[in-house]
Amino acid sequence: MIAPLSRWLLRLGRQSPSPPRSYLNQNFEQIGEGQMIEEEHYLVISLHGSILVRRHVALKVFIRSRSLSTEAEHELNMYKRLDQGSSKHSGRDALRRLSVSFKISGPDGKRQCLVNSPLWHNMRTFLAINPAGRLPKPVLLATLQRLFIALDYMHNECNLIHTDVSATNIMFGFIDDLDPAFAEFEEENIRSPSPRKEVDGRFIYVSRDLGQPKGLGLPVLCDLGNVVDGQVKHIRDIQPDVYRSPEMILGISWSYGIDIWNVGFMRASAPSRDDFYASPPLELIARGGHREKFFTEEGVYLESSHKS
Repeated sequence: MIAPLSRWLLRLGRQSPSPPRSYLNQNFEQIGEGQMIEEEHYLVISLHGSILVRRHVALKVFIRSRSLSTEAEHELNMYKRLDQGSSKHSGRDALRRLSVSFKISGPDGKRQCLVNSPLWHNMRTFLAINPAGRLPKPVLLATLQRLFIALDYMHNECNLIHTDVSATNIMFGFIDDLDPAFAEFEEENIRSPSPRKEVDGRFIYVSRDLGQPKGLGLPVLCDLGNVVDGQVKHIRDIQPDVYRSPEMILGISWSYGIDIWNVGFMRASAPSRDDFYASPPLELIARGGHREKFFTEEGVYLESSHKS
């Protein structure tokens, strides 16, 4: 049974560091040229030099394709934009940061790689494994506070809109980079390697869950793949139907407020979408290009649109 998460969040003292570990070549398989590693796999890599030291990281390797190459460049640029905000703003630490980026050569060209600090479960996974099905109140309040601080930094310091705030993109970190969960993960993989299969010369592995941290860090907002510039108005669809804001449904241009809508929609206690909605302001409805599909001229919701 997982210990109450609120106890971990309130535990501010750092854990004692684990002793240095030795990694023998025969215990690990070398990454082949062009082989893909999914971001959720946690590795220990040795970066030789006088500045970088050995530590645990999350490594994201992009697939080589025209569309994903553009996606990789976009995500890297968004990380750079986030570094341009004020270093004094507390929201910087509430966002996932990029440790380093580099490219590797594969059989079909270069691939972009992003290195981040490792994270544990996201909020959705925690809710799924928590028997109560919801966050304890202290954890919920701490998470919302961190989330709004992160968005304030993105909006006001960097002029960026996240557009994809959801329970899957809020993840909990580790207090210590040498948390015992990493050593346990490595040892378990040595004792019982993950099942794998070879497809076209490349290995595909079954993901292995990273165990419960000894010291859980504060939540951070992740995933910059859908971030857009906040200095211009947007009209394109960016949300699944079930999460769409009134502006998007009515065909109205949207901006920073879309992130706040997504935060509100994350509430886990709502039994249904019907309970969540109230009538939008008439001024907002009047601006909508698709208003006749959903509302009468008096702003009354059309039941037929709900059934369709």
